[in-house]
Amino acid sequence: MQAHYRLIVAALAVCAVAFPSTHHVLHEKRSSLSLQGRKQRVDSDSILPIRIALKQNDLDVAATQLAVVSDPTSPSYGMHLSASEAHDLFAPAAYSIEAVKNWLLSSGIKHDDILHYENKGWLAINNLPASKAEELFRAEYYEYDTESGPRLGCEHYYLPAHLTEHIDFIKPAVMLSAPIKKTKRRNSRDLSRWKTPGPHHLPGPQRPPFNWTMPAAAHGLPAQLANCGVTMTPVCIQALYNMPNNTFSNPVNKMGVYEEGDSYAQSDINLFFQKYAPWVPQDTAPEVVSIDGGKAPVSPTDPANTGESEIDLDLTMSLLYPLPVVLYQTDDTTDSTGSFGTFLDAVSVLRDEHDVFLRPTLTKE
Repeated sequence: MQAHYRLIVAALAVCAVAFPSTHHVLHEKRSSLSLQGRKQRVDSDSILPIRIALKQNDLDVAATQLAVVSDPTSPSYGMHLSASEAHDLFAPAAYSIEAVKNWLLSSGIKHDDILHYENKGWLAINNLPASKAEELFRAEYYEYDTESGPRLGCEHYYLPAHLTEHIDFIKPAVMLSAPIKKTKRRNSRDLSRWKTPGPHHLPGPQRPPFNWTMPAAAHGLPAQLANCGVTMTPVCIQALYNMPNNTFSNPVNKMGVYEEGDSYAQSDINLFFQKYAPWVPQDTAPEVVSIDGGKAPVSPTDPANTGESEIDLDLTMSLLYPLPVVLYQTDDTTDSTGSFGTFLDAVSVLRDEHDVFLRPTLTKE
């Protein structure tokens, strides 16, 4: 009987090691002075762009490293770290990453919805409804009115006690999100209208909005320019800025386009070329560089296809063709790692790919 009891105790001890306590402790709390502007509770089914900042290593050596490579008298002068070397130097410990991932997986988060950023300092959770985020962090999420627009966050949140040494902070939470954009998805009637264009050999006059009256001066313009006051096309931009047709292409020169929170559909781009820029061959597409798991292109009915990215690429590729265009596509619906977080990741990729040392004059929150 005593041996049986010792076996049970040993088994319980093993379980205690394998499955840490889920006891939650307060991790961050907003001061009472900053609670102004709370507007309304976030809908339970709203998708939150949750990012987890992991505690990084060797941050104390950053100043020393910077001084060594910046001092002309140092033998290491000018020997700057590459982006990947910097990532490795300050990367969180492997056991910290695994501990947080295991907690998310055990909480019901799908493996494919957990993204580890290229800079190794962040974990992102995709497709996370507000109700699940509130359950994970023992929090209540609200929309806040700020001078720069509505932002998401909470007044306080909790973390499992065994994870506090691995997690720096959660965002959005006490640190609010970037200003959010509310967009409407195109309905089926909108899609059918886009999918049934008539034959167009040259950019012709465009249909103006209902009850729109063409200015008297526009009646004397060519058909392609008559409605530029209401429908801006590549031909309108060329006329407005006296831009010549581009005929040159050099692989060394590429136009870079940065997109976040939206992805393009190639079929929509093709329709634009067919109707407004027939000099661009069908299926002409940008070179896509994925930043932190950004995906492009997507299908026309994908929720990420809200049209913003397509507008940028429609006009950029139409005006520059045959010059190549490179698309730096991020995954964020808002720039949730800070005002320029995903942009700085894009700069890192740009530097590694083209061996260019860029010094953006940006500040960290």
